[in-house]
Amino acid sequence: MSLEVKQLAELVFSKIFGINTPYPEQITCFEEIWQETSFGKAPVTVLRLPTGYGKTESLVSPYFGQFLVNQWFLAPRIIYSLPTQALCNQVYCRMRRYAENVYRACGKKLVVEVQHGGKAEDPYFIGDIVVTTFDQLLYGYARAMRHIHDRIDIPAGSISLSYVVLDEAHMYSPYTHALVKALLGILNVSSIPVSIATATMPSKLLNEMTEGLSDVKI
Repeated sequence: MSLEVKQLAELVFSKIFGINTPYPEQITCFEEIWQETSFGKAPVTVLRLPTGYGKTESLVSPYFGQFLVNQWFLAPRIIYSLPTQALCNQVYCRMRRYAENVYRACGKKLVVEVQHGGKAEDPYFIGDIVVTTFDQLLYGYARAMRHIHDRIDIPAGSISLSYVVLDEAHMYSPYTHALVKALLGILNVSSIPVSIATATMPSKLLNEMTEGLSDVKI
């Protein structure tokens, strides 16, 4: 299946998300991530758009696009991180709907899991789509999940083969921002593609968070 990148983006938004007229910024986001990763890069993509503008769909669209063309240069799984359990539960429901649409479109069944303190379905981060809180993501990559005993390397290994999204980044405390910055540095050096989404984070704070990272796209 051969499609122009813009056509593929429009196909993802219509078939997977049910959005027949995506915003231009959504198409641009898809194109940027798709083209960068198709050249073997692992960019840090920063998307700053107002609330209700479809940031979630913008950032996960390249992941779903892989299934429609059977090309896998982004990542085999996506880890979607949010600040709170309530937000995780909301996005988890949306991802399940999108996974069902993938199955209808191309027959691929995706495993969607949620991982947080209130509902720990996937402590190893081995699902196709894992919606999680930042603390769980950090513990998993830092091999700090003691309840999985001697298998502490599995979550870190799973994350290293993922496309990581950090959504609602403006909601974190100053202390957590420092942890986000530290993890971003590790993921960037490890060539793991990452996207950051925010509605209201000031430019100064956003620049501080991404300072020193390579291949940052804002």
